[in-house]
Amino acid sequence: MMDACKGIDGGMIAVLLCPLPVLMKMVSELSEGGSLCEIANMNSPKQIVVSGERKVLEELTRRLKTEKETRRCKVIPLNVSYPFHCSIMKSASLELDQFVHDSLQKHDIEILSPKVPVLSNVDGFPVLSFCCCDL
Repeated sequence: MMDACKGIDGGMIAVLLCPLPVLMKMVSELSEGGSLCEIANMNSPKQIVVSGERKVLEELTRRLKTEKETRRCKVIPLNVSYPFHCSIMKSASLELDQFVHDSLQKHDIEILSPKVPVLSNVDGFPVLSFCCCDL
C-alpha cells in the first residue's frame, strides 16, 4: 500500500454540508491536468470524504470557504498519511489480490468462514458468503 503512494504527499478531508453537485464540480476542476483529487466516500448526504494531494485538498478547502454557495460548508482534515479510497490504491489492490491468489494456490494460507457474523456496511445485513479473489 505504501508503494502505491510513494512520492505522493496526500491525505483526506471530510466535507460537511456541501451540495454534492457543487463538490463534484470543484473536485473535477481541481483534478484536471492530472492532479489527484477524488471523492472517496459518501458517508451520508451531509458528509462526503475527498482524497487527494495535500496541496490540492488545501486549494479545495480554500474554495469551499470562500465561494458564496459553499461558505457554510465545514472541512475537517482527516488524520491519515495517504489518500485512501481513491484510484491511486488500485495498484495496491491488484498486488493484494495476486498475493492472496498465489498464497491460496501454494496452500500458504487458508480462508475460513468467520466465527462471528459479518455485517455489510451497505445494508446492515449479515454477509452469508465470501469471495476471496477472482483471478
